Amino acid sequence: MTKWFRRRSAAEFLRAKYDLRVTDGSLATAATRGGGPRMRKQGRYAYYLEQDLDEWAASRCSEPMDSTSSPIIRCNGRGLFVYHEDRGDLPPGSFDRFNTGDPYFDEVTKLLAEQGIG
Repeated sequence: MTKWFRRRSAAEFLRAKYDLRVTDGSLATAATRGGGPRMRKQGRYAYYLEQDLDEWAASRCSEPMDSTSSPIIRCNGRGLFVYHEDRGDLPPGSFDRFNTGDPYFDEVTKLLAEQGIG
């Protein structure tokens, strides 16, 4: 049997089961702005299925990691930072003074220097 929650009960469920800092107000905000769990409307009330709440909570966690120094890659693609080893942005040896080993930093620094900004 599928369990349905109104907004306040959904927030309590998420806090109790997943220890997420969710309030009925934050769910209401997410309902208007996006990024919250799927919901259904009946009249003026929002209803959440337990399955949708579980999926949403799972989407807010990271993939399994070996250690905390592993790159952070979020399940839903909204990671804080994703580091790629080598994107090939800078050929080896070019702009040696800008070559720190971080292709993102080096590319921006190189572009700024070319424009005379850096």
